[in-house]
Amino acid sequence: MSKGKGGVMLKKYRIFLVIFTGIIFSFFPGCNNDTTAPNDPGNGNGTTKTLTSDQEGSLSNNGFLVNIPVGAVPKLQNGSAGTVVFSINTSSTIEQGVSQLPAGYTRVSDFVKVGPEQFIFNMTIRIYLPAGSESSPTGLVVMGYYPETNEWKVVPSNVGTNPGNNSHYLYIDVLKLGYFVLLKSTTADNPPMVPASGGVQWCTNDGQTFIILTVASATLDPAYPPGWASTYMAGLVGSTFISPNWPGSPFPSDYCRGILPLGTYSFWVSTRHWMSDDIQTYSIPVSVTITNSLNWPLGWIYTIGDGWTIMGCQLPPGGSWVAGRPTSWPPPTQPFGTGTVQATLTWVNTQGSTTDLDLHLFGPNNIHVYFGAPTSTNFALDRDWTSALGNAIENIYSTTTTVPAGDYRIDVNHFSGVSKSFNCRVIVNGSVTNYSGTLSTGTVTARTFTIQ
Repeated sequence: MSKGKGGVMLKKYRIFLVIFTGIIFSFFPGCNNDTTAPNDPGNGNGTTKTLTSDQEGSLSNNGFLVNIPVGAVPKLQNGSAGTVVFSINTSSTIEQGVSQLPAGYTRVSDFVKVGPEQFIFNMTIRIYLPAGSESSPTGLVVMGYYPETNEWKVVPSNVGTNPGNNSHYLYIDVLKLGYFVLLKSTTADNPPMVPASGGVQWCTNDGQTFIILTVASATLDPAYPPGWASTYMAGLVGSTFISPNWPGSPFPSDYCRGILPLGTYSFWVSTRHWMSDDIQTYSIPVSVTITNSLNWPLGWIYTIGDGWTIMGCQLPPGGSWVAGRPTSWPPPTQPFGTGTVQATLTWVNTQGSTTDLDLHLFGPNNIHVYFGAPTSTNFALDRDWTSALGNAIENIYSTTTTVPAGDYRIDVNHFSGVSKSFNCRVIVNGSVTNYSGTLSTGTVTARTFTIQ
């Protein structure tokens, strides 16, 4: 979205200040190596991987693993393959501008930020969170940060183990990446302890077709306190489970399982052949009531877990298979520009809480790319968001293979609106940093770096 004429006029005075600041910056001595913002998770030691709509791949960092299936990256409007740079950063401390974790939990894993944030994919991405030395999955829960309300919410997860190195993990299937952590409940008043969670299992498939279950509706057991569903991301609706597969293997296992609170659910049932990115969804959801609590008598041996509610293979009569994603999946995001240098600013605007943040790139030879000058010889701003509702994204990227040598700076400016938490991911030659914070006025620097 572009700034209107009125917005540009309002910014004339600020533009002068920014240019003046850029001139002053050009006189500062340059650093010899990349420097990162002080609240950058992992101090810039993240991992990146570039994938197109026609590719699948994975990336790992500090025990975390992300699997991206073919077709997850949305295509461009003209039907050609889109491109996305995925990233992982980890940290043992929570980011600035993010609410503290809820009471009653101990942290099992580091915090992990998987990007790009606020980007909705065409297919779910699987994120594995290491469980360390925990003896069983009992009491473990994945939480994700929900920037719309500055809260941590439970993300329904699954349990897995890697027999190759005897590592254990919980994994989640998500359409939107973000900030996650693996926790353990220490009281009976927190998920998944009141009462213990249950689980559903779809029938055996053919070993070539992934089964995808998406929660269409959820009515929790009366044993849970009122409003319990609100402790889960999106109130559980839209939670997705896909047939597991070993990391690196394209073939699905012979079941699809999901761990959920006890209650009555309806699921959209979808399928995807392992050789295709085409999804088919049955037109009528399947209903099931989960009454059994799961338990793990043999610890991490996943297939021995007791209490699964077997859904079977019976689809409601009168429906048909329809090409396409479940209707509860939000529309995918149009891919934006990528390059050897890329800065992406994200935040969320909701009804009654809107903000206009701006992304600025300063560099040698008086380079200044922002909404008022969206292109230069080597860079372009291809996303400029104002105060519209939704997942706000601004993106600046290099349009040439090489860029001028010298000192660079990425700034985030609060132009108008309420105080807002944000994230700015900066990638320079594969080195990824995330600067998070909250702005109510003024400007902060998200990263400085030197190109030699």
